[in-house]
Amino acid sequence: MVSLTQAGTYSGGTGEPNNPYQIATAQDLIDLGNEPNDYDKHFILTADIDLDPNLRDEGPFEDSLIAPGEPLVYWYDLDNVVVVTDSGAFVGTFDGNGHAIKNLVIVGHRCTGLFGVVGSNARIENLELSEVYISRGYSHGGSRVGALAGYIQSAQVYRCHTTGYIMGKDSVGGLVGEIVDGAIIAECQSDVNVSGEDSVGGLVGKNDGVIMLCQSRGTIRGGLMVGGLLGANGGVVSSCYSYASVNGRLPVGGLVGFNGGGLVLSSYSMGDVFGKTNIGGFVGDNGGVIISCYSAGTSMGEYDVGGLLGYNWGSVIACYSMGRSIADASVGGLVGNNNGGTVISSFWDQETSGQMLSAGGIGLSTSQMQAPQTYVDAGWDIVNEVQYGTCDFWILQDQEYPSLGIFSETMLFKPSGSGTLADPYLLTDANDLGKIWRYPLAHYSLLSDVDMSNMLWSNAVVPCFGGHFEGNGHVIHCLEIDSGGSLGLFGFCSKTSIISNLGVEDGVVNGLDDNVGGLVGANQGTILSSYSNVNICSCGDFVGGLVGFNNGGLIDLSYSLGTVKGVNGVGGFVGVNCGSTADCYSMSDVNGIDSVGGLVGNNVHGDVKRSFSVGAVTGQTQVNGLIGCNSETIMGIEYGAIVSTTYLGRVSSSFWDVETSGQAVSDAGEGLATTEMQDISTYLNAGWDFVGETVNGPNDIWFMPENDYPQLVQ
Repeated sequence: MVSLTQAGTYSGGTGEPNNPYQIATAQDLIDLGNEPNDYDKHFILTADIDLDPNLRDEGPFEDSLIAPGEPLVYWYDLDNVVVVTDSGAFVGTFDGNGHAIKNLVIVGHRCTGLFGVVGSNARIENLELSEVYISRGYSHGGSRVGALAGYIQSAQVYRCHTTGYIMGKDSVGGLVGEIVDGAIIAECQSDVNVSGEDSVGGLVGKNDGVIMLCQSRGTIRGGLMVGGLLGANGGVVSSCYSYASVNGRLPVGGLVGFNGGGLVLSSYSMGDVFGKTNIGGFVGDNGGVIISCYSAGTSMGEYDVGGLLGYNWGSVIACYSMGRSIADASVGGLVGNNNGGTVISSFWDQETSGQMLSAGGIGLSTSQMQAPQTYVDAGWDIVNEVQYGTCDFWILQDQEYPSLGIFSETMLFKPSGSGTLADPYLLTDANDLGKIWRYPLAHYSLLSDVDMSNMLWSNAVVPCFGGHFEGNGHVIHCLEIDSGGSLGLFGFCSKTSIISNLGVEDGVVNGLDDNVGGLVGANQGTILSSYSNVNICSCGDFVGGLVGFNNGGLIDLSYSLGTVKGVNGVGGFVGVNCGSTADCYSMSDVNGIDSVGGLVGNNVHGDVKRSFSVGAVTGQTQVNGLIGCNSETIMGIEYGAIVSTTYLGRVSSSFWDVETSGQAVSDAGEGLATTEMQDISTYLNAGWDFVGETVNGPNDIWFMPENDYPQLVQ
């Protein structure tokens, strides 16, 4: 085994952004690994490097070369705030510069890859890892194994390619073992043969981040949660494909083995899939959202086998399958077993699949599957039509199956600007808005109001977003959405997203599932100085006037109007809040069943500051004027013992109108009469920052019209 000893000075550079350390030899890489004080510096590869153990006469490495160790540490401080330490993680930048690292051989026992643990804000790009061989011993757990990295948190990986063989136990991927907390992997390719037991994928073993424009080939073998691209997905997968042959036990999918709450968008799989149960040509077990995807490989198992999905309890929208499905029981052309999930406008080929029945979807002949009118009538978002949106997911041609526009060079979106903070993409109309999903990590600036009249969207206009959107005070008019999944102008916003100075007016959003809002369905990012005046109705939970589910996000200086109707966790402003809101208000009328509030339906370990609500609130249980429910009990495990912790949401300087809301109580906040709500002294005494006063701050956040409620200064 190799013993990593003394750090050196590399082959040049100073480690600064404009003069990165130069990595030109195998010893440079070893030196980097031996110097944790340099893990926050900048590096560039200046030559191909061969790490063949036979060339060095030292045998395989016994650990990751760079940042070996285990995942980052989490704990709760005295205020119950999650604290993260990047101690021991690589948090700098590593530019492969188009060069290759060859013949990396590791027989490891911790997070295993070229990098062991990659932490917040790190960036790795333009690197090829060829003929990698990594084997992590089962006696040490064998978790988090990948050619590039074992574990990545809140970091970015771009344009990396891997070949070789990876073996581990849990969270095993051809590129990365596990990614979490909004980490981003884009434009990457894996041609690796991968084997493991649990959460095994051709590209990533387990995903809780964003994966886009990636591909996977090779042979994937495992036991539980095995997929051609991903073993388990709880994040976002966009514009990816897999040609991998996949073999496992359950669940097994051509692209994703287990999609537990994640979003898979505009992707496809072509490989054959084999297993026991929950076997799908695209996804084995789906509890998330799948939009505009297809599969073409053979799916074979014992039961719960489908051409697209083996087992579905999530949402499937505008998808199809033409692959063969083979099983002893519970087999379908599109879906093997549908347990409460929704399947909308989706099809399978009865002739090529060998199946006349399915637990969801519509079966058609090959000629019908290859007829463009089939998909026009189903309301698919197609190139050169605008009635059902302008995302242009699909290209239709006579006597051919639909193909995905994102993989056609003629369909590239090229607005003015370069997509950077200094030179954002410039948006002027609905066509521009519909193409944001193709570059969801870029910067955008809206130059005018947008009218979406006579358009019915079957998905969020921007299904996933992680960039910056500057609305410049403009308004989206007449937004109309009717579908499943996370819905709003934006469906899902990651931690890196910022939306500011934007309004949505005169809209209607009808949802079938959870996470429905006027502006954002599910938010992890930042929303500033924005509002929605939208009528919202959903058959699911987590429904809000502005945001359905604020999952760790920040919302400031924003408000909502319109009406909101849902089931559980329904709020005039936010349905369920696990993040922070400040200087916000709602005048929405709210109707739900459980945890219904004028401002927030359920405040789960969230913050609500200097806010108020006015609208009428109706429901059955935990119905309140400001906050419907303000606590949550979470069961966890600490040092081997089961613990129960109750997190009370924090609410300060916030009010509701007991007269207009029809509610005399709230789980938090202070109820006031209308006259008190329209008296500026109420808010000044509570520390609100108003125009014309400086005692509560100089920012002039609020102003008070005569005989009216406070208004935000826009």
